Amino acid sequence: MKSLIITLIFLSLATQAKGNFLPNSFQANYETRYKSIYSGKMKKIPGKMEYLYPGRFSLLGKAATIVRNPQKTWYYTPPGLEGEEGQLTITTTRPGDIFSLFDMIRNGLHSNKNFKVKKNKNIAELTFSKELQKELNLIKATLYFKNSIRFMDLIKIELNEASGKNKAYYFSKIDTSKKFKKSHFIFTPPKKTRITQ
Repeated sequence: MKSLIITLIFLSLATQAKGNFLPNSFQANYETRYKSIYSGKMKKIPGKMEYLYPGRFSLLGKAATIVRNPQKTWYYTPPGLEGEEGQLTITTTRPGDIFSLFDMIRNGLHSNKNFKVKKNKNIAELTFSKELQKELNLIKATLYFKNSIRFMDLIKIELNEASGKNKAYYFSKIDTSKKFKKSHFIFTPPKKTRITQ
């Protein structure tokens, strides 16, 4: 955890010397796709993604909502039937998944001590260092772009987790003009919610 914090500080300082690959904030439609370990079938989960640098992120979907900031993460599952309770789990924020990736690539897709980058036309493949693989549970992230390697052309991110699970995020309607306040990334549960901390 300590080394990841140092990494993010380093990348933030580097951003001052280079143009940002990632904007301070954005909103986008996304669809998560992954193979179910139980049925073997491909699962597709649509939703809306919101981001504010540094470390503030939300995934808003019908099946679940995830909101996180540098201190806390909220996992909310709405009730299956009207009148039932929703489920909310509140945890201390930990690095991992796509949440940490955006902060790390903000200053550009360039090889450094934390990850190596290979580019081939409109594809950028990031392989993380052994230390970050353990902290992030990510071995590799592959970014696909429509026309050129720039954020507005991003169409897909594939994640290869250290646990062996693979996951893909498909993007559309990326809006970099969207602005958020820090308070936007604090989740207020609806009434009739069972909370676990």
